[in-house]
Amino acid sequence: MRIKKRLAILALTGAMALSACAAGCSKQAEEKSTVSTETAQSTQPSEEISESTSEVSQESSAPEQSSESEKSTASQLSQVSAESSAAQESKTESKASAPVAEESLTETQKKVRSIIESGGSEKDIYDKIFNMNEYRSSGHVITDVDNDGKYELITRDADRSEIMIYKISGKDLLEKKFDDPKLGFNSVRVDMRYSILNKDVFFTTLGTNDNQFFKMKIFKFTPGQFLMKKSDDVTFTVDENRRPDYSTLDEAGKNACLKLSGTWTESFNDSCTEGAPSNSVEIPKDMMSKYVTDFPLYYYDSSDINSSTMVKFTTDNSSYGLPLHTIQTLLLNEIYARHGMKSSYPHSIAFFNKKNYYRELFDSSYFGDNVVDSSEFNDYERTAIKTFNYVDNPAGQA
Repeated sequence: MRIKKRLAILALTGAMALSACAAGCSKQAEEKSTVSTETAQSTQPSEEISESTSEVSQESSAPEQSSESEKSTASQLSQVSAESSAAQESKTESKASAPVAEESLTETQKKVRSIIESGGSEKDIYDKIFNMNEYRSSGHVITDVDNDGKYELITRDADRSEIMIYKISGKDLLEKKFDDPKLGFNSVRVDMRYSILNKDVFFTTLGTNDNQFFKMKIFKFTPGQFLMKKSDDVTFTVDENRRPDYSTLDEAGKNACLKLSGTWTESFNDSCTEGAPSNSVEIPKDMMSKYVTDFPLYYYDSSDINSSTMVKFTTDNSSYGLPLHTIQTLLLNEIYARHGMKSSYPHSIAFFNKKNYYRELFDSSYFGDNVVDSSEFNDYERTAIKTFNYVDNPAGQA
């Protein structure tokens, strides 16, 4: 009985112990759970703080980057604004200065602008400008003197001491003065000479001292530029035919004079007659040769022909310094020019541009035998072509 009672007490005590243990474990687990939860809760705010700090850091960094970007953008905008402002100011200044520039123009410049703005061919514009009293002189030539594809207007004074070159630039007229170089001789003349073998154009000043010694300076227009550069400077005497005496020249002097051998000395005689027979002038074939040799008398004016400084630089049979074959070529091309043939040689263009009929319409290849023999050419012109050319071929095929 006692044993049963003890066993019951032990069982009850064990149960109570187990219950207490279970309760303790449960409480401990609960506490652990509570602690874990609290720790988790405690950790979560920390993470949130960390994340928040990170975000704050990022946000803090972002404004810095944004600030740099904004500064750069602001700088660019400021620069663009400044450039825009400068451009605007420039435009404003330009607009403001335009009336001033217009007001500062002389009456002559205004007239020139009016002529240029009215339009027309270069030849027509230059002719109108030359007819102004301010530019009128003893003679003029319109040609491409610097071989840049555009015409220039060249005028010469009656006393032969000054040549002026004018070139259209936009709405204005540029001026290039080529005057007496004050060589210290008794007389000075200025000529414009065309090379026959190429398109070079030379300006020469020729001075003399009692017709014993000649001083020559040669200038060449630089292609595409409105300037002249001196290419040669030589002193020489002349022989009985008024040609340079090469025996008295060094190599440089010979080369300078040879450069001008066979060249065409331009005439500024605006009243020169036509060289070749026209519709109203009938010249028999056997008189053609005399017509050719007489042509320089009409081409040059009296000051050219009678000038004491009319030195011949040609070495062949010449008339007043012009090679006869050159005269024939010019007269032949003059006939074709009446029918619209273009020319690429300055000395031909200068002569043709003196004529109202000259219009550049066709290349020389257009004028074959079929055209020359057609009704486009009259009998006098066909006779002159065959006489000057010696064959029935068109210009340039002699």
